[in-house]
Amino acid sequence: MASADFLQLNMSIPIFLSDISIAAIAFGTTHVLYKTTKHILKSNLSTWEQVKPSTQNRMACEIALLPSRAAMGICCAPIVMNAFTPISNWQPLDTYRAIWACAIMAGSYCYDLTIERADVLSLIHHCFGPAMLLWIRIQFSSFTTNDAHMIRLLISFVFFGATMGGTFTTCILTLLNLIKPHLSKHVLNTAISILVWTLFINTFVATTFGSMYMAVWEVPLFGYWGYYGLIPMALSGFEYYLQWRWAFKFQTIYDRLRLGIGKSESINEAKMAAAPGRAAKGFGATMKDKYFYLRCLLGCWMVSYVGLYLRVLQFAVRDVRLIMA
Repeated sequence: MASADFLQLNMSIPIFLSDISIAAIAFGTTHVLYKTTKHILKSNLSTWEQVKPSTQNRMACEIALLPSRAAMGICCAPIVMNAFTPISNWQPLDTYRAIWACAIMAGSYCYDLTIERADVLSLIHHCFGPAMLLWIRIQFSSFTTNDAHMIRLLISFVFFGATMGGTFTTCILTLLNLIKPHLSKHVLNTAISILVWTLFINTFVATTFGSMYMAVWEVPLFGYWGYYGLIPMALSGFEYYLQWRWAFKFQTIYDRLRLGIGKSESINEAKMAAAPGRAAKGFGATMKDKYFYLRCLLGCWMVSYVGLYLRVLQFAVRDVRLIMA
């Protein structure tokens, strides 16, 4: 079916399938799930009243977002899996998948923005949901192969960040803020350890995927960006920075949990107090080695991203010279 015929056919699709309606449904569904989650937690969690009201609201909202994250993952997975295939494989349905995923994210994140959030960077990050829907709808909705390169890149942020990373962080926060008093220390530490390492692996895969994708498709991407290329690279870098920031943040939270210390206490002092003598030396060396390897992974990605940044700069300089010639 020709793209024009496909577009004409979809003009008759009922309004509830449009991106605006999907966003509205996602907003309303998240609201209902938020209220339901709060009621269930209050009725079944004996320690619910001991949790701060702001944390109660935040956790209820995070849990309410899980169905939206699952729906986004279903829409995004085929696009991400085919990211390195020729753009001739791109179908109009892929454009619709991207729009649906972004519409779900926009609606659910708009509701999320109504709930108190302590982290300002997270607040800014969730504003990207509605912004990405507008960007794709305005710039990449031709339902042809022209949409492929940029949509694949943008959807990788939704898949790895909003879907996978968001799900892992929600599980970690739920364990720490709600389920912690009901689990043994060993079970809690094991569960948090698995989730934190899974989050870190997801972060490395996500950022490496982005760098590899931009390296493989650099000609069409950088050609499209032109001398504005540093702007999308900066936005991508900000997104990747947030993912790495959260990965290291949750690693630190896990270490504090394992040592049994609060935010105001020093991890180094706690290591010495918890394991004096040789044990302290071995324990400290283990943590030092862990963070060394984690920083090596971060460094590998940073080298690749700086290389891409220099390539974008090269393309930008070339375009400026052509304009001035």
